[in-house]
This record gives sequence, C-alpha cells and structure tokens, in this order.
Amino acid sequence: MKISGPAWREATLVDCVAAAGAGDERAYAELFERYRQYAWGVARSVTRSHQAAEDATVDGFAAAFRSIGRLREPARFPSYLAACVRNEALQEVRRRTPDSGA
Repeated sequence: MKISGPAWREATLVDCVAAAGAGDERAYAELFERYRQYAWGVARSVTRSHQAAEDATVDGFAAAFRSIGRLREPARFPSYLAACVRNEALQEVRRRTPDSGA
C-alpha cells in the first residue's frame, strides 16, 4: 500500500502497521506521532521519572519497530507497544536503582 503526504493522518492503524512492517519510514513516523503520548504515559507510570520515561519510550518504540513485521494482529499494535515500553521502563528502573548489595 502506497500512502503519501497528509493521507497518513487518515490511514488506518492496520494500514500504518502493514506499511511500517514493509519498511516505510513515514509509517513509522505516523505510528510514533499517534502513540508517543500513550507510550510515555505507560513508561511514566512504571518509572515515576520524566527522563527515565523518555528513555523507555524511545527504547520501547525501537523494540516494537524491530519486530513489527512479525506482528500477527496489526490492530493490536497499541497493546504490543505498551508491553515493549513497559519492559523497557522496567529495565530503566533496574539500571537507575543502586544495587543494595544483598
């Protein structure tokens, strides 16, 4: 599917995920724009830190985008993204928490 220009704003989630899975950078950008606040909210609820949430959001999107072509149900992208972001946020918390030596 070829979508160009402002038409991305009207593209369905399934179309965006399919195009991103095929490597279309505009589709990646559209998905990021649509879901960045949602992803940041997920990360912030885990990390309780603005900066850690920013880092986890970026890393979570990267993780989701690396395997987006294998996503069996494109309509479930938001849930899949949330899981990726949550995992990255937990990693951020572990990295930022000093080892208690226990």
